[in-house]
Amino acid sequence: MQLLYIQTCWINHNVNIAHFLHDILFNAIDFYLNNNIEIKFILSNKLREWERCITLLFIEYFNIDYSIQEFNFMHEFKNKNRNLTISKNYSKIFNILKEIISKKYNINYDNNHKVLYGRSDCNSRKLLNTNNIINKFDLIIDDMSKLSFEEQVKIFMKTSHFVTTEGAHLTNIIFMNKNAQILDICNTYNSWQKMFGTSNLIKHFELFINKSGNFNDNIIMNNNLENKILNFIK
Repeated sequence: MQLLYIQTCWINHNVNIAHFLHDILFNAIDFYLNNNIEIKFILSNKLREWERCITLLFIEYFNIDYSIQEFNFMHEFKNKNRNLTISKNYSKIFNILKEIISKKYNINYDNNHKVLYGRSDCNSRKLLNTNNIINKFDLIIDDMSKLSFEEQVKIFMKTSHFVTTEGAHLTNIIFMNKNAQILDICNTYNSWQKMFGTSNLIKHFELFINKSGNFNDNIIMNNNLENKILNFIK
């Protein structure tokens, strides 16, 4: 029996669901689909709630044997590549996930539901001075870290326009309707979703470079950015 160890990527980090999904879970499911052998998942007892919930969804769907243990080493997957689109199972894995999610959570897509998340709960890449635009959105998220897996899934399933700055929270793109749109604001050309290939899962994913600067700099609203956001959501 092949054992695949599923654990959080950064033990000392509060949470990074992007690295978990793209560096570990996707590759574990990909390995499972590519190999006609008996497989058992060993889940770390340190998995965060988002990580544990999405993993168990796949485990239940495929009826994979698993156990939960404590272990202190990082399992490296063979042939790992961060561009997930090179996998022949790329579409299959995310189509299965959407099927699972749609059956578990009865949330309809709203083609005019606009959400703003400015990362006010984070140490960097905050979107500041948004008072002039917040009344244009149906939902303002102040603290993504306080939202459960289910709450995040339901928000992204429903949303048509999502405006934010670059960050791991955009991993939730995998739950969005294919007609949804994201405006990802950053100071450098750095998008995990474009790197990993999950930006292809929705109709429109736009990386907007506000100004040249450091990746982790906060972003202060100016007239140019304000007009860009208002045109995006209209």
